[in-house]
Amino acid sequence: MIPYNFAIATIFFSLFVPVGTPLALVPLLVLIELLSYSARAVSLGLRLAANTLSGHLLMSILGNLVKTFMGISKLTFIIGLLPIAGIFAIVILEFAIACIQAYVFAILTSSYLKDSLFLH
Repeated sequence: MIPYNFAIATIFFSLFVPVGTPLALVPLLVLIELLSYSARAVSLGLRLAANTLSGHLLMSILGNLVKTFMGISKLTFIIGLLPIAGIFAIVILEFAIACIQAYVFAILTSSYLKDSLFLH
């Protein structure tokens, strides 16, 4: 009897080579499909990391800029209270972006898992 894990692996790797493919094209198709599945995982993580990093970097740069501006004098300290409202708005925007990223990550992950477990 064939072990269950071997059967699942056979079904997964059968996605790489469609039925009726000429034998000469099999190595090329396997390479292309393997790159495709690897690129999906890399792009998913890279996009999530880039969006998270850009938001945090924007808040850090603006926060340090306002902190430096407010430290110049008492007048600039009072004037510097206005940009803090903008930074607070960016924090709220960053929270909304984080929620959207979590949703997109979950949808794409489930889609990629479905594609890897079930035949097209």
